[in-house]
Amino acid sequence: MSLLNALLCGGASLAALALTSQTAFADATSDTAGSPSAPTHVEQVTVTARHLNVGTKSDTPLQETAATIDVVPRETIEQQAASRVKDVLENVAGITPGTTLGSGTGYYIRGFKDVRIYRNGMLVNGGNDSFDSDLGTANIESLSVLKGPGSVLYGRVEPGGVINIETKRPLSDPHLIAQQSVGSYNFKRSEVDATGPLLGDHNLLYRVAGSYEDADSFRKFVSHQETLFAPSLTWRPSDRFDGTIEGEFYKKDFDADFGIPAVGNRPAPIPISENLGDPNTPRSHLNKTHIGSEIHFHLNSDWVLTNRFLYSKIKNSETFLNPAPAFGTTALLSDGTYKRNAFFEGASQEFKQTTLDLNGHVEFVGAKHEILAGIDYLNGTTDYEIHGNYKTSDPALNINIYSPTYGVPASAIATDLLHVASTRPYSHYAGEWYGAYVQDQITVWNRLHLLAGGRYDWASGGRGRGASFAIAYANEPTVENKDKRFSPHLGLAYDVTPDLTLYSSWTNSFAHSNGLDPVTGARRPPEIGEQYEAGAKAALLDRRLNATFAVYNLTKDNVAEPNPADPLTTILRGQQRSRGVELSVSGQLTPTLSFNGGYAYTDAIISKDTSGLQGNRIANVPKNQANFWAKYDVTTVRNLRGLSLALGVFYVGERAGDADQPGGSTFQLPAYTRLDAAAYYQFTVYGRHMTAQLNVKNLTDKRYYDSTDEGANVGSRYGVYPGAPRTIYGSLRVAF
Repeated sequence: MSLLNALLCGGASLAALALTSQTAFADATSDTAGSPSAPTHVEQVTVTARHLNVGTKSDTPLQETAATIDVVPRETIEQQAASRVKDVLENVAGITPGTTLGSGTGYYIRGFKDVRIYRNGMLVNGGNDSFDSDLGTANIESLSVLKGPGSVLYGRVEPGGVINIETKRPLSDPHLIAQQSVGSYNFKRSEVDATGPLLGDHNLLYRVAGSYEDADSFRKFVSHQETLFAPSLTWRPSDRFDGTIEGEFYKKDFDADFGIPAVGNRPAPIPISENLGDPNTPRSHLNKTHIGSEIHFHLNSDWVLTNRFLYSKIKNSETFLNPAPAFGTTALLSDGTYKRNAFFEGASQEFKQTTLDLNGHVEFVGAKHEILAGIDYLNGTTDYEIHGNYKTSDPALNINIYSPTYGVPASAIATDLLHVASTRPYSHYAGEWYGAYVQDQITVWNRLHLLAGGRYDWASGGRGRGASFAIAYANEPTVENKDKRFSPHLGLAYDVTPDLTLYSSWTNSFAHSNGLDPVTGARRPPEIGEQYEAGAKAALLDRRLNATFAVYNLTKDNVAEPNPADPLTTILRGQQRSRGVELSVSGQLTPTLSFNGGYAYTDAIISKDTSGLQGNRIANVPKNQANFWAKYDVTTVRNLRGLSLALGVFYVGERAGDADQPGGSTFQLPAYTRLDAAAYYQFTVYGRHMTAQLNVKNLTDKRYYDSTDEGANVGSRYGVYPGAPRTIYGSLRVAF
């Protein structure tokens, strides 16, 4: 039996993934989010873990950082039984999902969609396109979100923000934690987390995290099986050097699901369980491999050199019966007839990237300087192919959304996949970029914190298309575009009191290339962003509670959107603008009551446009959004000690379902309030610390909708994704 099978299968009868980093969480949230504390009779694992400030790539306290940064720690992930990054991000105000084919492939941050996620400061998916970028949580230690443009440190990013995951790293204190979970819709999940020294001198440490999940869905004919295995090793031969190498291997088999259509100005009045595909559709597959390293060399007590490297290989294939034409409004007839055809898409992506950073501290003319200078490089390729006809329907595949019948012969699906709508079904993307950046964080009088930074990028890339991969490869150099740009960043924070800081910032972003004009062949300018932000950060109740308030104005110019006439190409449309107010509060209200919550007002519109869309709200972005999660530890009743209760409230306002029609959205996603609840009981059996946990999501069984596809695979009106009805999970966790 392999190590993975031994850990996953053997640990399945036990229970996994306890609170692995209480001390690290306390350190991370001393100036950010508050930590609910476990009952004092349960022994906690003391660890030493790094927590990167995603806004500065240093250990600068968040209180002194002139930016809005939200951190979701491991403990919150476990409390909420969050198995997807999408679920974790519900704890961050101003973020909504951008679902595609039933999986997470992007998020709207401050009104702008981004398909990219960072992992230990490195891109998980390094191309302009992303295929199922959502991630499992078994290997996540914490998740941070930098709001607003982050190009100075991260290069070509969308202006809404940067999502960064810190993975689990080896620890010196050994533990083995296992968890088994079961739940609604035949949900079964096993997790393990094992770490400790391999040698007696603690110079060589290991960690293995993993999970296996098998589940059906509230949606008909939809299920998935996924396996994640993440080993890592850390070597610390001296106080001046440490290096970590890690891998993450992920496999998922699933049924692609494009949701339900809109009828009139609302989602169709059909059961949210209704699937308008077919059970005879071949399954879809996803495989991801990430191999990375991180090396620190301390030149002396003030200066450290850091090198990071990440290799990623992502391969996916998805088959589904989609509405045809997939874009526009003619696939759904007034009597409920839904015209369809078979469609396949497959992609193979490979990325190699590295960074080299020099961090140091100096004092000069009475001021303290924290200096960062670095360079980075990324090289990525994507091979993409499609089969089937997304433009013209096959009458034999028609279905009625009000009285669907199923059982399309597999042979009919296979035959339809032989017909290709595009004359260029194969494409090859190749791109690389270099970046050099410098940043100085200056502290004067121990109260005034000035941040000044800049970055210069050199980027090139092109997407060749053709009737075969050979032709696509040959065409790629002919459409290659080169961009270069300087991105500045200025920030100022002032400690009015030790517990109150005011801040403001101005920053720019450099997003993906818009390529060449398909008609004239002229170089298009890249998408760029600019943000002005001001706010306040406060530590309240003797620093047990932390709050951040921010107002911002954010614009994105040279916006490229899919061409309605040919979604495989784009057209330049102008500018998008987002203005908003955000508030986040988290911490320990009392020794037994912890809390985190947030509110976001986001006014995101198309501010300039060449196609008559000016003034339209950006799809899937609510004006009002709020989140709340509170946990209470019962300590006053002796027989109930070890019991904790939690309640979550998540509110999302009305959203535009689409934004690509003059005069405004053609349909709306209604507002909703969802209640979640949980109960935990911690106890000891034969010296083993155990936790029994029950989570109920959507306690009141509210009917709601997550998002629309917004033209990624089908038109927005054909890709409305319902939220899950009441769902119950139970788990048992044991720590050795």
